[in-house]
Amino acid sequence: MKWFEMGARGHHGYPQPEDDYLETTYSDVCLRCGIRSHQRSPFRARPFRKAANSHFLQLNWEFDAFFVTQEVVDVLSASGLTGFTFGPVLHYKSGLAMAERQQLIISARIDCVETSMLPTVTCRANNEEAKYTLPGPKRYPVDAPYWGTVRIPS
Repeated sequence: MKWFEMGARGHHGYPQPEDDYLETTYSDVCLRCGIRSHQRSPFRARPFRKAANSHFLQLNWEFDAFFVTQEVVDVLSASGLTGFTFGPVLHYKSGLAMAERQQLIISARIDCVETSMLPTVTCRANNEEAKYTLPGPKRYPVDAPYWGTVRIPS
């Protein structure tokens, strides 16, 4: 079995619109803990001009989405590798697909990853993380409901 490992060296920009991109991009979203269902629409972003030489990019706040240049699309498409597709990235104002980037959508799943040693976190008041209090304003409304769902950190 052959493996391909990749990663982004940094993050550039933010998904748009910053205040409600989660609800715009994903089907179901818990505003408190970030658990979300599948991606229902392409990401919206500002142009990636300052990162023109970065072939693999991630947006701030989105650690499981990768954005690649057309050169990477061409190389990966010709490589014979499987388990991924490409999707558009939309300009945040016009809604048109941006030519300089595409989203690398990884569809392959590895079911045998060992997760039993990872801490459990439940979306509820006074959950397993309650001993940690983060200063500053929250990204969710005070009355946002808890899902009660267990999540495993990635």
